[in-house]
Amino acid sequence: MNPRSTVILLACLMFHFSQWAASDTNIAARSEIRSTPYVGSSIDYLVDGKLADPADNSLVMTAPLPVRVGSIMPVQYEFRFARKLPITRIRFYQHTCEGRQAATGYAIELDTSGDGRFDTVAFTEDKGRAGTWIEHRWPMPIDAFGLRFRTTAFATPSEGPNYGGAAIGEFEIYADVPPAPNKSKATLTSADLTEIPKMRKRLSATTVKPWRKQFQRGLVGSMWQFWSAGSDYSERANAANLALLKRMRVNRYWLNAGVFVENNPSLPYLTLPRNVEYRYFVDRQMEYRRKSGSKSIKILPFPSEVVAGYKENVLAQFVTQMHKSNIGVIVNEFPLPYGLAGWDFPRVADSKEYPCILSSTFVRDASTALYREFMRAGVDGIALGGDEFFFHSHDAKDEQSAPVCRASNGMVKAICKPTCRDLFEKETGIDYEAREKSFASAARWKTFEYRQLATLFAGYTNMMKSVNPNAIVTSLFRSGEENRPAYGVAYDVMGTSGAIDEMSSNPYWTGDSHLGHYFFANETKKLIGASRSRTAVVTLQPTPNFDPHGYKNPIMVYGPAFSALMHGVSGINFYEQDYLFKGDQNDAGPWIEKFFNFTAALEDRGLADYHAPKSVALIYSRASEDWWQLDHKRDPVKAASVILCQSAVMEVLFKNAIPFDLYYLDQPATLSAIRDYPLAVMPCPYSIATTTLPILRDAIARGVKIVSIENQGEVNEFGARYDVPLLDRESGIQHLPIDLIRTNYRELSQRIMPTLLSELGDRRPLTFDAGDADVECSVRVNDAAHLIFCLNWEQHPVSVELGLRLAPGRYSLISISFETTAEMSLKDKPKLTASDLKRFRITLAPNEAKTLSVGPIMEKQARNGSQHTTHKSGVNQFPKTDARATRGLEFARR
Repeated sequence: MNPRSTVILLACLMFHFSQWAASDTNIAARSEIRSTPYVGSSIDYLVDGKLADPADNSLVMTAPLPVRVGSIMPVQYEFRFARKLPITRIRFYQHTCEGRQAATGYAIELDTSGDGRFDTVAFTEDKGRAGTWIEHRWPMPIDAFGLRFRTTAFATPSEGPNYGGAAIGEFEIYADVPPAPNKSKATLTSADLTEIPKMRKRLSATTVKPWRKQFQRGLVGSMWQFWSAGSDYSERANAANLALLKRMRVNRYWLNAGVFVENNPSLPYLTLPRNVEYRYFVDRQMEYRRKSGSKSIKILPFPSEVVAGYKENVLAQFVTQMHKSNIGVIVNEFPLPYGLAGWDFPRVADSKEYPCILSSTFVRDASTALYREFMRAGVDGIALGGDEFFFHSHDAKDEQSAPVCRASNGMVKAICKPTCRDLFEKETGIDYEAREKSFASAARWKTFEYRQLATLFAGYTNMMKSVNPNAIVTSLFRSGEENRPAYGVAYDVMGTSGAIDEMSSNPYWTGDSHLGHYFFANETKKLIGASRSRTAVVTLQPTPNFDPHGYKNPIMVYGPAFSALMHGVSGINFYEQDYLFKGDQNDAGPWIEKFFNFTAALEDRGLADYHAPKSVALIYSRASEDWWQLDHKRDPVKAASVILCQSAVMEVLFKNAIPFDLYYLDQPATLSAIRDYPLAVMPCPYSIATTTLPILRDAIARGVKIVSIENQGEVNEFGARYDVPLLDRESGIQHLPIDLIRTNYRELSQRIMPTLLSELGDRRPLTFDAGDADVECSVRVNDAAHLIFCLNWEQHPVSVELGLRLAPGRYSLISISFETTAEMSLKDKPKLTASDLKRFRITLAPNEAKTLSVGPIMEKQARNGSQHTTHKSGVNQFPKTDARATRGLEFARR
């Protein structure tokens, strides 16, 4: 063959090879993705190749949605490529979600010059739609360094007060490039700790403590599951019900006490209130239901002077049977007056129908009387405000126009006095109408609402304690409410001024949270910080959007519970009993039973004695979120920046397994505890009261390192602006500026973590590295013993690197899963040294939840062949009197 022919042949082969090598490849997942607004690490779900099913509410597949702040929020996603690439088309899918409006208008723009300006408009649309895949192609490939998807218009809002941005479930970008090679899975190394097969045992628990002293394993249920009006209450008939609860280790029953009966005021067993005002709302509800075609009405299972009730106190019989099974009873009950619909009063104020919840004598006295009846019936506590309580911002323009407020002569009744407006103007000296014109006045009005609601709840608390000093005062607040100024309650105010013993909320879904599965950890920390007793309970939903047929993946059931547990929750409830055992393949009940048994086994090992290491105090500010949001309410993206900043910093701590305790900057009375931590972090402290400065200065004087992120105290606790930001005048506080516009989680973490690790030094409680895998870990300590919690949210095995800084000595390490416990070893070393545990690896199975119990071994016991010793808490550790334990503790502190 002559040279010319050879060249031609090679050219042809190269041409054919290039045609074979290049292909229409989705490169979205290989891009560097940034967003505005910031959506955290959940941005990865946008290009993970999985289209979430909103009905399944999948934590591992849900779309990265912008935070909901009560207005439609535009969103833009930017995709940067490693080099200039020939882009051929894009595909994306918009979900149809309640409370979120699909983008009808959007633009697709390309950066063809590499300067980040996205100067080339590839496509615009003004008729976008949700619920289907949308594809846009262009005639010829366009070479680009990046692509931007930017929403410009939205569908007409549906009814509802809390809107959010378009829910983009998956986004794909195609280019004429070869497919990416498959990433090889990490191989295990000789440093992996493995279970000793002969030491594996079936998990068991023996805890027999009174229910009040146990980890709170709650189940929400309804009275109608145990009794029907018109019949006698039967303990025998409920024996199977109680046997199920005992088998599941339930020790608290959160009761919806109402039962449905015929809508007939002449029923022989029905009791009705004699008070004219109370009776007004009962008759009104009966009439409304008749006109709407409903044949039933809800009554309470005891004689009531306030609402429709039953002739006998059946509730007391129910409580007695529960107590025989060592189960406490907490009632969920709304304040009065009841509304006509589920989202009606007291959660949504309507001055045309109801007296003011914040000031009315009627609301205070009627609700107190109702809660007193429950207490006298023998319940152990009340979730004040009832199921999913929130409070929509009150409009005080015509507070006394409700029919119940007017006497026959047209005068206003005393039960509807004083008005909220009168109280506000008397307390503040600010005209009520000014709140529409001034940001600072609007902040003062919202502060007034928070405090008045807390005062109302504190009155209920005082009554409950007078009936039963051991009464459990708790709540079931609607969680994750980002538009708090218009639509929510202030946890910290309710926990302090509201005198709620045990803060509780219901983080049911993650679809509204850019935090993904860290939503549950985030909620747990905020509840603990708001609680006077630093306890928290979360109520979880074990079915997708109330579908009784169960989740497709059981991690949706146990994952949120395990996450809340590892971050310090003191109780978990599941909603609700009749959803759990339907006989379907994906029933949630068996998984809840496994999880509750697991918590009981941890109790045997002293779970209640463990706490987060005192390494980092996160100083969270509810007022900073609220006042910033009020000040920038015309720009929904900017209005959310402080909310997103605080959550973003918490996500960085969660993902890097940095344990922390949360305190509220807005509550100086509890803030002094930060002096016990080596490091305090203040994310976006826009609002700071001058009374907090002595606390911060005292902490600094005691050696606490304080890092302020972004804001520096521009306004006071009522939103009034300082001439100079408060922290500008303070030495000893390190300021770390960040920018959440056009960024992503990785960039933010790289900006924050070096500073935090530098300030922590060698006092980091747990080293952690899961690579790019989605694994959530945390550590809790008790003297020299540790519990490490890890949850693999991935669908494949993950090898995780962990490390503890321990005193010299030998240690046992026990692996505890939902099914078994097993001692772990490193190669052939069943007894591990502090050096072994300074850095080691474990492998987590797909979706595995695992706890590692680490405790020192006494030398004397080890020589005698004993594996470990325990003291009264039941954990593997030295007795408190042992000098080695004291040295180990001091070593850890250093």
